[in-house]
Amino acid sequence: MRPLFQRHFSNALYGVLDYAAYPVGMVLVAPVMLHHLGVDRYGVWAVAAAVASIGSVLASGFGDANIQQVATHRGSGQPQALLRTVRSSMGIHLILGLAFAMITWLFAPLMASHIATDPTLRSDCLAALRIASLIILVRAVETVCVSTQRAFERYGSAVAFSLAGRIASLFAAAALAFAGRSIAAIMAAGLALIVLSLAFQMNSLRALLQAPSLHPLFDRNSFTALFQFGIFTWLQALASVIIGQADRLIAGVAMGAVAVASYALCVQIAQPLYGIVASGLHFLFPHLAARRLHSSSQEIRRTVALAILANFLLVAIGASLLLLLGAPVLRLLGGPAIAQAAKPVLPLIVWSTAVVSLSVTAGYAMMAFGRIRTVTLLNLAGGATMLASMFWLIPRHGIDGIAAARFACGVIGLLLYVPLVLVLHPRWLTRRSFRFSRRRPRATQPTHANVLGIRIEALNMTRALQRIASVLRSSRKGYVSVIGVHGIMEARRNPQLAAIYANSTITIPDGMPTVWVGHLQGCRQMERVAGPDLMLEVFRSPQFVSYTHFLYGGDPGVAEELAANLRRWFPWVRVVGTFTPPYRDLSPDEEADFISTIQHLQPDIIWTGISAPRQEQFMHRYLPVLDTRIMFGVGAAFDYHTGRIRDCSAWIKRAGLQWLHRLLQDPRRLWRRYLRNNPAFLWHIALQLTGLRAYGPIDDQVVEIRPAVSRALPPHVAAESRSELPAANLVSRL
Repeated sequence: MRPLFQRHFSNALYGVLDYAAYPVGMVLVAPVMLHHLGVDRYGVWAVAAAVASIGSVLASGFGDANIQQVATHRGSGQPQALLRTVRSSMGIHLILGLAFAMITWLFAPLMASHIATDPTLRSDCLAALRIASLIILVRAVETVCVSTQRAFERYGSAVAFSLAGRIASLFAAAALAFAGRSIAAIMAAGLALIVLSLAFQMNSLRALLQAPSLHPLFDRNSFTALFQFGIFTWLQALASVIIGQADRLIAGVAMGAVAVASYALCVQIAQPLYGIVASGLHFLFPHLAARRLHSSSQEIRRTVALAILANFLLVAIGASLLLLLGAPVLRLLGGPAIAQAAKPVLPLIVWSTAVVSLSVTAGYAMMAFGRIRTVTLLNLAGGATMLASMFWLIPRHGIDGIAAARFACGVIGLLLYVPLVLVLHPRWLTRRSFRFSRRRPRATQPTHANVLGIRIEALNMTRALQRIASVLRSSRKGYVSVIGVHGIMEARRNPQLAAIYANSTITIPDGMPTVWVGHLQGCRQMERVAGPDLMLEVFRSPQFVSYTHFLYGGDPGVAEELAANLRRWFPWVRVVGTFTPPYRDLSPDEEADFISTIQHLQPDIIWTGISAPRQEQFMHRYLPVLDTRIMFGVGAAFDYHTGRIRDCSAWIKRAGLQWLHRLLQDPRRLWRRYLRNNPAFLWHIALQLTGLRAYGPIDDQVVEIRPAVSRALPPHVAAESRSELPAANLVSRL
């Protein structure tokens, strides 16, 4: 145990050294460079170095994918697969490096014309930028060497050559600046030292892998595995480059130069807190990836728990030091004026950075377990929420609002611990250790899930179609409610809506949260059955070919367009009519005309798409007087199948994040719904799962009108002549 701790501690120190040494070196050589190059030439060198750095980050975005795959093959004892992965990674990074190097090379003249205003300096700037493009290529290849060494948990070997090359290039830059050399010569010296470092790293990697050659290989299986993981790490790298600078850009545009100077200085002081925590705990990623297949669950959980403890301790110590020493450092770096302006902002930035840093362990662990999509999606959601919050908070709170908006990114990042707990404790998804009722578990699987008092049938798509076919074959009428989080929370607030759900012939789970709760209650076969998907399956299935359909809902023209699409996709479909309702309750005349139309057409199925809970109220109210067999409430299905709403990928749906996809498409209409319902749902579900609160049926207040027993209309309605229908409010008379 002691050697293992020493190795982890050593890897953590090397990780921190790799993160901190180069920025510290930049600070040390900056006075020499500035003094001997002058302001203009120093600025050109700084920009060229920044171009090389940003390009290298984007060209090296598949490094974590290489770590995950190499560590996995190493842990499972597959040396040949490991070598193919490294060589395929070499090919991928060579392509990325060439692509970004070429882009930088081609855009170098344009950048030089804007960076160097002095014509005598422009050619030197152009040469420096083109050398920076070559550095991007070399560092992309170097990423394969460094990431492979890290996958073997050899952080000392990974850091030594790479860091030596970069530090040597900094001191060479200072020496050449002292000697009065050009910026291009300084960049060229740096390139030569990095190439020399790469040569040593390649030789060390060949010895480690016992491979005669490391030339690029495009093995299909290895390439696919790397790409499926790496595309998400690359997206994270791209987002970090964009979002990492966006807050300062927004602050500068909205608040002016003085405000952005104080804000940027605070961010610069606080940023090492995250950097040191992330680099110090990076060893956890390859360590877990190598052991996740053969180590016991108890060992994995213990390692993650210790890492979480270390994560919290590092953040607590770092945040305390920043709060204690931040003000003196601000005065030292920026002077009294900027320090005074930054004083109220610094605590917000420190605490927000601390919150972001707390999710480091969860991020590395989820990546090691192959859950990179979840990590990427939450990181992108956090960044997008932060930027959106900034635009909302700036008019109200100014620079303090920008700083406070950073908390959004941290809070969403902390959600990574939820799937991490479920990965570490998979039995929590199946065992009935939480009490949802006081009855003992049954031997057979339950037929319904109790989600905050709403009974939802434990269905998947196949069983849902079977239930629908059974209702259509019977002589009874009924309506189908497709229930998600929005409907459940509305039913919590409205007992009449809860009663409507209770009276549904079929209640279908729409939304992953309802499915997850069902799994926890023992409904193993319960799956998400979304309204738009169910609608298409009914039209596609041969067992429903003989039935006729009527479309009710949508904006003007939507139902007609949907009918045309359905006839084109499924030529056997018989859509006998459509109706576009107003954005209000039907008037007595409209109501009578609609009932008359249905009585004349006699459709077997009526599809209702007017959003929850209005569609459930509509179905429950009108079913007794409509000459039909079954009604469906399918919400936004009309807009999905006419292209007005874009659908998301299947993995986003499985992750339970389709609401975020919808929110990004229509934020003005949906933000209040999700802000009101989602946190409340999480709170109530937590109370239910822990047994702190019982959620029995909330459908005690039953509405007066119940669905008719059969398809036939009530006698006094059927006896009305069509000419008399507009004069009567039929539903109220029932």
